Amino acid sequence: MRQDLYDELFELEERHWWHVVKRKWCRTLAEKFSEGQNLKMLDIGCGTGQNMKELGSMGKVWGVDISNKAIEYCIRRGLKRVIRGRMEKLPFRNSSFDVVVALDVLEHGDDSRALKEVKRVLRPGGMVVISVPAYQWLWSKWDEVLGHKRRYRRSKLVEAVGKHGFNVLRATYYNLWSLPFAVVIRNIKTMWFKERGYESDFRFGGKWINRLALGCGYLECYLANMLNITWPMGLGIFVVARKSILLRQKSTSGLV
Repeated sequence: MRQDLYDELFELEERHWWHVVKRKWCRTLAEKFSEGQNLKMLDIGCGTGQNMKELGSMGKVWGVDISNKAIEYCIRRGLKRVIRGRMEKLPFRNSSFDVVVALDVLEHGDDSRALKEVKRVLRPGGMVVISVPAYQWLWSKWDEVLGHKRRYRRSKLVEAVGKHGFNVLRATYYNLWSLPFAVVIRNIKTMWFKERGYESDFRFGGKWINRLALGCGYLECYLANMLNITWPMGLGIFVVARKSILLRQKSTSGLV
């Protein structure tokens, strides 16, 4: 991800509707499907740390990120269990965690190797919560700015997760309400900024737009998880899956 966007993420992560709604989905799904209390959790691609803070009430949370700047911001938030590392080679021992969270991370690198690592560091029966951007046809200049390698369809993500030894518990698109607006806005911005630097999508709109979007996102999340609705389309995808309790792994060195 472009380095200046970490500064923006630290500034906006607590209040911008996109980040707040995504954390709401993550927390709702984690609480719904996780087992037990005082969980050991890992946030892969933890960014500037707000998701780690919110998950902290469920147990102990570790974070890993490739960016030194991201880790510095996590430390500024008072987070101590943050380590530099790649999702394809996590610096943790086998079966270290009850829950692994990977929000908008898999699209940045080798998702197959990352899923293998998630499986390795999860205990048998442990759970993973994944979010990714949806639809390759939605590709825009914003994806390039963020350093994406791909976007996904729900069926393909479910297939990939299943191949790596997980039982899928929940798979749904989200942010359905914002999909038509994103298509129009990103196409216009991609053409407008074709010959110059692309301005962040998170700078679009003001306080009232942010409040309206936040309300729509919360309502969509509430309806989906209270009524068990699977949205047929959306800007992103959430998948929750559990590692098979029959899998066994050789021990390796690492933290935790």
